[in-house]
Amino acid sequence: MKLLRNIFVSCAGVWALMIWAGCATDSELVQADRAYEGSTNQPPDTGEIIRTQEALTIEMYDTGPGVQKLEQTVADDGTLTLPLIPERVPAAGKKVGELQNAIHDLYVPRYYKRMTVSIKRENRFYFVRGQVKNPSQRSYTGDITLTRAIAAAGDFTEYADRKNIRIIRSNGVKEKVNWLNIIKNPKKYDVLIYPGDTIHVPLSVWGSMPGGS
Repeated sequence: MKLLRNIFVSCAGVWALMIWAGCATDSELVQADRAYEGSTNQPPDTGEIIRTQEALTIEMYDTGPGVQKLEQTVADDGTLTLPLIPERVPAAGKKVGELQNAIHDLYVPRYYKRMTVSIKRENRFYFVRGQVKNPSQRSYTGDITLTRAIAAAGDFTEYADRKNIRIIRSNGVKEKVNWLNIIKNPKKYDVLIYPGDTIHVPLSVWGSMPGGS
């Protein structure tokens, strides 16, 4: 009789702990969802902003015979070094069009009567890590949402915690997304992924989510 009572007490304790853990998790998700709902749904960096350590190909036309082609990597201080320009040129934080105009104005009319500047961005990637079938660095080729990024990584493993997907933006902003919310309201929760972002799908404590995808 005493043994049965001890087993009952132990089972009751485990059951209570599971309920408490579940409530705590739900509470955290509610808070995260509320925080997300209060956000602008668009992080400061929308993928248009040039960053440090980004590789650029800069082509200069209409300056004379041939095309001047430069391959530059934006330095840690956010600048580039250009021919004939004695000072370092700020690049990080600008959009491509803004940097093209800035380079044009540095050369025209100081060195050339006219010039056309074209900039191509080379190494643009995002990352998918954790409980997906093919965690990897992936090329950013244009607008891509969270669901498309997960699909491109081979979809979730059976051990994925789909309620607590983390997105770490390139500017350090962190977001938490519940996959069930995406299913219910994709327009609101299927957020855009940008170059430099990292998606992390954690391991689920309880194993795979029944029937969820």
